[in-house]
Amino acid sequence: MEGGNALEKRRKTTGEEDMPKDSHENKGLYAYFAENPDEARRQFFEPAPGLSRRGFFAGAGLAAAGGLLGMTVPFYANMPRGLVPAAFASEDVLVGKDGLTLLNDRPINAETPAHLL
Repeated sequence: MEGGNALEKRRKTTGEEDMPKDSHENKGLYAYFAENPDEARRQFFEPAPGLSRRGFFAGAGLAAAGGLLGMTVPFYANMPRGLVPAAFASEDVLVGKDGLTLLNDRPINAETPAHLL
């Protein structure tokens, strides 16, 4: 079987030869703006309907708050009062770091004395 026959067979079954080429030319950006500047400006620079800066920041804020709060704790009604989940419990951040001076805990910032450098 020749390679050309397989290609011809594929063209016959898919109808590639009968399909018209792309009817519209690809225009450059400058030509598109020169032809119809108002339509081009609307398509390129205006947001899609329903999207706004305020809506974006509201959604981003809700996503950040959801990430900070985490998931709900299952069976929280059965837990004893005052129990802090291990994920939320904070340990002493400078355990084993003798000589460091804690400057701030959010974010953790500790100062190393000169004699320890």
